[in-house]
Order: sequence, then structure tokens, then C-alpha cells
Amino acid sequence: MNRQFLFRKEDSSKPKSQVASERLIHLYPSLEITWKHKDIKDSEFNTEFYKSFDLVFNALDNIEARKHVNRMCMSTNKPLIESGTNGYLGNVTPILKGVTKCYECTPRKEGKTYPICTIRSTPSKIVHCVVWAKALYEVLFGEYDEFNYLNDLRGVKIEEAGKWLKKLFYEDIVELSKMKNKDYRPLLNDHDVIEYTNPFSQSYEKLKGKIIPFDKDNEDAMAFVYAAANLRAINFSIPTESSFKMKQIAGNIIAAISSTNAIIASIQVIEAIKILQHKDVRDVYVSNAQKRLISSSIAKSNPDIDCWVCNKEQKVIKLQADLRELTLGTFIEKFVKADLGMAEPLIEYGNKMIYESGEGLREEEIAMYDKKLKKSMLENGIEEKDIVIIEDLMQDVKAKIEFEDTKLDPNEFPFFYKSVENVESYTTIEPKKRSVILLSI
Repeated sequence: MNRQFLFRKEDSSKPKSQVASERLIHLYPSLEITWKHKDIKDSEFNTEFYKSFDLVFNALDNIEARKHVNRMCMSTNKPLIESGTNGYLGNVTPILKGVTKCYECTPRKEGKTYPICTIRSTPSKIVHCVVWAKALYEVLFGEYDEFNYLNDLRGVKIEEAGKWLKKLFYEDIVELSKMKNKDYRPLLNDHDVIEYTNPFSQSYEKLKGKIIPFDKDNEDAMAFVYAAANLRAINFSIPTESSFKMKQIAGNIIAAISSTNAIIASIQVIEAIKILQHKDVRDVYVSNAQKRLISSSIAKSNPDIDCWVCNKEQKVIKLQADLRELTLGTFIEKFVKADLGMAEPLIEYGNKMIYESGEGLREEEIAMYDKKLKKSMLENGIEEKDIVIIEDLMQDVKAKIEFEDTKLDPNEFPFFYKSVENVESYTTIEPKKRSVILLSI
């Protein structure tokens, strides 16, 4: 709430879009604002929805949602004012189809991910412990997720917090110490860890029997993750952290300063006015943490001819995978949705529909595709050198994927993404909350 002037302490449980709308209308009664609190990828927000606006302002907090809005604006030929801040730094990027680069013309670094073996067996940093604690929370109190690497704990029948403490931080650590031949520290009635065992037990009792997906702003959820992560850290001789620092890590919070946000918002408006007046636009940057310098690009950024999103002359994306181990479900979740950023993909091979999603499917079709998701790519008829076409009609994007059959660990690295120029490894990106503000001028 320190990032903007519209919110108060009593607003902490309300949607930001609702509070912002109410405050602005109170200040300026002539405004007409329609607020929504939904996933921007919902089918409700289709091309007709975007066509109803003159401009789109992005105030998003994750790459996945930014990619989606970028594609919807490309599809409907609507100007997009992209922006971002990080502490004292910030940027504004006007995006006009065929005139400037789109959001995906410039490759961006995805969120940091960690190998499963590090999280489960050899943590060395507090962030590893937080990732483990969040996975534990989702196993105990969240919805089922087939990609959660602690799913084996779902079969453990324990109802008492004390017994969970004994299993997770004593028995499992003793077993791991023997297996790894390491001198890890098992915890059992240790007086110096009461400050963590107490909040673990208290939060567990409050959450027990409920299904509440993790939210860093849920006090009980955060107390559980804080306690579990610090207990895990003590097991592996990793320095513990404060609840404030834990919340930053668990929520992937990027440092934000209200004055920087205000500067960036103002620049967004200036660039929007230029678009409405048919004037040239520029990328604008706020740089230099001490002096807060504002600079702009000398000329507009032209579209990248190699961008598969805004350039329809698409190249084939080569993908190395173990076609006997990689399931269609993993391919869709970890590559098509997480890496390519598609919302409602259709997958075709030749004249055959491999997978379809979105509205309008019959029950028997849904059941058929659900079965396919559990089968390997090979079982679904995809072999070495086969090229599949993946299309998202909602986003109006299409990609061609050529498979290379390679023996890879399906848990650590289910595939390697190989573009024409280079090879990069990809792993799962943890989903984050999404929000968007769309304004019609």
C-alpha cells in the first residue's frame, strides 16, 4: 500500500481495482470507471473487449500476463503503453503494431527457478527453504497440483502439528543425513527453535482441513511458510530470516517506491497523449538511482523481424525432448503456457487435432483430451522430426514446433527450447497473481 496514494490500511482485503475506482470517482465525480477483479486471460476479455478501448495501459506484475495483453493488442491493433518499475528505476514503452517493437521482440529473463534435487535434498540458501515451504503449504492446504514435487506427502496420514514437525524436521532429516552421508541437524524438542515451532503449530491448527491457496498477505499462510522455511534452514545450517524478509521472498516482491511509480505513470500519460495526437512516440527510462535521470530513445524501436509474435513470417522452433517420458500435459503446462505464454492453445499435427481448449467443447471431447494429457508425446503420435502447429485463437498467435527425440530427465529438464540462434533450458515458472488496469480515453 506504500506504493500508491489511493489505498488505506482498511483496504487491504479488497481488490485494488475496486478501491482505486471508488477513490478516483470520489475525487473526480465526472469519471466513468468500470472495474473488474478477474484473470486477464478469462475468455470474457476477448478481442471484442479490447476493441472497445482506444488505448491500453499496462500496470502488470508478471511476464506471463504482459505477454498475453501484448498479443491481444497486436491482434486488435490497439496501442499499448507498457511500463515497469524497480526501486528508483523505471521504463515506459509505447507499443504500436507494425510501427514499434512489441513486448516480445526483446527477450526477457524469466523468474528464477531451482532444480528439484536442490529444493528436496541439498538446499544452500534461504530461498531454497522458502520454495520448499511454499510447496509444503500447497500440499497441505492448497489445490492439487500434479507438478508439486512434495506430492508424496499427500499420502502421509498425519493430523497433528507436532507429528508433522517430528516427521519433516527430525525423521526425514535423519534419513536424509544417512542417505547423503551428511551431518544435517535434526530438530526434536530443541529449545532454541520454539520461536518457529510455535507459529508452525498455531498456523497449522488454523488452516487444517481448509483449502486456501497460498497468499503472502494471508497471515496464517505466511506464518506457516515463515516457520517451516526457518526450521528447514536450521536443519541445513542456513541462516534464518525475519518474517518481513520471508514475505519478500515468498511473494517475489520487487522493491517499489511511490515517487518512481508516479513518475512512470505520468510518462505513460504523456506518451498516450502523443498517440492520440498522432505524434511520434519514444521509449522513456528513469535511470541512475541517485539522480533519478529521465532519458528517452533517440528513435522509435522498429519491430524485430525474428519476433514470432508480431512477425507472421514465423520460423520453426526446435524442441529437444524425451518423447517417451514427456507427457502432453507437461508439454502444455511447462512449455506452451509457461514459456510460449498461450492461454487457450490448440495443437495440430497434420490433419489431426492433438489437443483443444477453450469454450464450446462437448463433455466427451473434454474427457478425450483429459486422457491424452496423461499420455506421452510418443503415445499421442508425435515422433522425431515431427512438426506440430500450436495456435491460440484468442491471442491470434501461431507457433511451429519441431521435435528432436533426446533422453532428458523429465523432472529436472523436461525439454530444451532451441531457437534458430541459440539453445536455452527452461523449467517451470511459478504462477503469480495477475492484475490489469485498462483505461478508455
